Amino acid sequence: MESHSTYHPPTDDEVDYYRNLLKEPQSEARSIREEIERHTKLLASLREKQKAFTDFIAKHSAFLAPIRRLPPEVLQTIFIYCLPTDYNPSLAPKEAPFLLLHICRRWRDVAFRTPRLWARLHVHIPIYPEVPTSYQGLRSARDAGRLLDPARLTQEELDLYRSIVQRWEDKMHDYRAAIEAWLNRAAKCPLTVSVQQSSNVSDAVKGKEAQDSILETVFRFSKQWKSIQIHAPTCILERLLTMSKDDLESLEHFAAQWDISYRDRPTLGAPGGAGGGGGGNTSETFGESNPGITIFSDAPNLKRLSLQNVPYPLKHFHVQWDQITELILGKFALPNSDIFAPRPVLFAHRALDILERCPNLVRCRLTLGKTYAFSHNAPGGGGPQFPHIDEMREVVRLEYLECLCINEGNPLGNFFEFLEVPRLRELVFKTSQYPRAAPRPSPTPTPTPSIPASATAVNQVAAQDHHHDNTNGTTPATGTPRRTTTSCLMPLFERYGENIEKLLLDESMLSNEDMERCFKLLKNLTHLKLTRMSYIRPVLGSDVAAGFRAEFCGWVPQSEDLGEDDAVHNPNDDG
Repeated sequence: MESHSTYHPPTDDEVDYYRNLLKEPQSEARSIREEIERHTKLLASLREKQKAFTDFIAKHSAFLAPIRRLPPEVLQTIFIYCLPTDYNPSLAPKEAPFLLLHICRRWRDVAFRTPRLWARLHVHIPIYPEVPTSYQGLRSARDAGRLLDPARLTQEELDLYRSIVQRWEDKMHDYRAAIEAWLNRAAKCPLTVSVQQSSNVSDAVKGKEAQDSILETVFRFSKQWKSIQIHAPTCILERLLTMSKDDLESLEHFAAQWDISYRDRPTLGAPGGAGGGGGGNTSETFGESNPGITIFSDAPNLKRLSLQNVPYPLKHFHVQWDQITELILGKFALPNSDIFAPRPVLFAHRALDILERCPNLVRCRLTLGKTYAFSHNAPGGGGPQFPHIDEMREVVRLEYLECLCINEGNPLGNFFEFLEVPRLRELVFKTSQYPRAAPRPSPTPTPTPSIPASATAVNQVAAQDHHHDNTNGTTPATGTPRRTTTSCLMPLFERYGENIEKLLLDESMLSNEDMERCFKLLKNLTHLKLTRMSYIRPVLGSDVAAGFRAEFCGWVPQSEDLGEDDAVHNPNDDG
């Protein structure tokens, strides 16, 4: 099609010419537009038909899906594998088993008819709502103190607080009903239950009735407990520790972590003890009228025991130690003391006494004593004195122990020399003892009157320390070459290093020489985790690195590896 263009005004002849010229193209354009509209309508019609057939196919093809033909027993097994493995399932709607109830009616029916799907449960009991410290008027700690007192709230703040409390009460009522329905679906299956509850900051009595109703629901199924893990205030745990033998006939695993403050004065069995606010010493509560905590000796099937942050001395717990295969002992109250704050007071000699009574241990974690616990008992007010291990005591043989975790507070000395662990495979060693230098023995210097006797006692204690870091090779004062002292771990590595496959170690607490010896002795190590890296430690020699065959695969012990606290936790807790 030829194009004509000009900037001159057209003449009458030119106007007629161009009008005749455009008649045919305009007609063709109309025809094409009409054809496009026709095809557009046809295409839309075809698309509607295609969608109708696609929907029909998808709807009816679902009946041919292989999963619809699975027997209910197979579907039940798949559902069980959908449950979380590293924590107990909760009432979270986006996780199994609740998620499985929202797929289809058949799945819902199968899930309800699968008791094992409901045999594990994590219960997080939310605290009674404090006054709304998240209110926009909160600017400082001063405002927070004001808001903790409802009587000092403004009317707007008080209305908001009442609405929050009402929602909390409604939620607790529904929560209790859901927990009861969950546990009833488990039928007669052994139950694995974890409970977490914290104390209110301002008033522990508020909301107690609603919280107790949830605990009553959980405790009502105690005869089915296979495992109970609880992190709660003293008043709750005191009730649990006084349950009868008939309530614990199926119990195999007991893990308790006390949620207490330094103000708590727990007096189990004493007047007012149920609330954890009695006024007597813990040692006064256990006597002829109260022989102690016998729940563990009354549990015939108890195999796994974990006690953390305990406000009672360990001596008050009566346990059938010979049937324990997994043991975790953490902080305990000081015996015969008016100090109720739990602290690591389990010392090496006492730990050996307990281990000696546990010949069937397979996994064990111990938190041993801290220096400050006996820092004022040294003669003449000198350095700390710790209970020592009698050199004449018998060696403790743990034939079946495979995993050992030690949190060292005070120096362990020759603790590991009294342990025989021929099957040890995993070791976790954490310590608060930094490597120290010990001078080479030299002639006794002439006493100087200006040096107090207590300083000599401190030097003697330091010289007996089992850690050493030969940093510069000489003592700071005299320049005498330092001797190398051996870490308490070395006797264990020398005897059983070839058996150890997994190791988590505070490497900065070892001297350079001990670190190199450690790597040479652990010939079959496959998993290694080094913590508290020392920025002053020189790089190990290439010969040591070349001979080290372990895979640095970032192994971190999980809760079942006894490398972390046995705290009850669930990521779905919403508080």
